[in-house]
Amino acid sequence: MAVCRKSGLLLILLVVTARYASGGAPWPDIPQLLPPAGIEISATARSSLEENCQHLEKRLAERSAAIDPLQVDVEIFAKAVRFALDGGEFYSDKDVKQAEQLLKTGEARLDELTQANPSWTLSRGLVVRGYRSAVDDSVQPYGLVVPEKLELSKPVPLYVWLHGRGDKLTDMAFIAERQ
Repeated sequence: MAVCRKSGLLLILLVVTARYASGGAPWPDIPQLLPPAGIEISATARSSLEENCQHLEKRLAERSAAIDPLQVDVEIFAKAVRFALDGGEFYSDKDVKQAEQLLKTGEARLDELTQANPSWTLSRGLVVRGYRSAVDDSVQPYGLVVPEKLELSKPVPLYVWLHGRGDKLTDMAFIAERQ
C-alpha cells in the first residue's frame, strides 16, 4: 500500500514538473461533453413524449410530495424522460420506446399511489425506487434486487453494490435496465 501511495505521488510530481519544464504554457482543455449528444428523434415521437411527460409532471405537481414520501418513486420516471428530452439523451431508436414505457410506469404508479395501493413497495426481483437528495433536493433513482423468497420475519444481509455511471448511462437508461 505504501509503495502504491509513493508511486502515485511520484507520478503526480513528474506530471507537474513536466508541465512547468515545458515553459509553463497552459495545456489545452480536452473537450468532452457528458453525456454526449444523442440522436435526433422524430418530431412526432418528441411531441408525443413531451405531451405525456407534461401530463405526468402536472399530475405530480398537483400532489404534495411532503405528504406522501412514496411520490418520489413516481417522480424518477418523469425526471428521467424530462432530462432525455431537454438534454438530447436519446442514443438509439429503442430509447424512445424506453421513454414511453417509463412514462406509462410513472402514470401507473401514480394511479396506485392516488388509490393508496402502491404495489411496487412489495415487489420482488428488480425494483426501481427513488429518494430525494439531501444535497440538492433532486430526485434520484436507485435499484434493488429483492430475492423472491426473502423471509422478512428474520434478519437478512444487505449487500450494497456501488458503481459509476458510463457516458451514456442516463437516468432513463439506468431505470430501464433496473426494471
